[in-house]
Amino acid sequence: IDDLDAKDALQVLWDPANNCWCHEQAFPDGYVEVKDGYLGHVHIKDVQ
Repeated sequence: IDDLDAKDALQVLWDPANNCWCHEQAFPDGYVEVKDGYLGHVHIKDVQ
């Protein structure tokens, strides 16, 4: 998005559950990557 200079035209669909598959913390680590104007939609579901 930054390389295309398209921050106003493109946004991210963030699914925090995907961080579980990568053994990463969805919040706050994953959120930090998308919070500054990139976040367009969030998927929320129960993941254990």
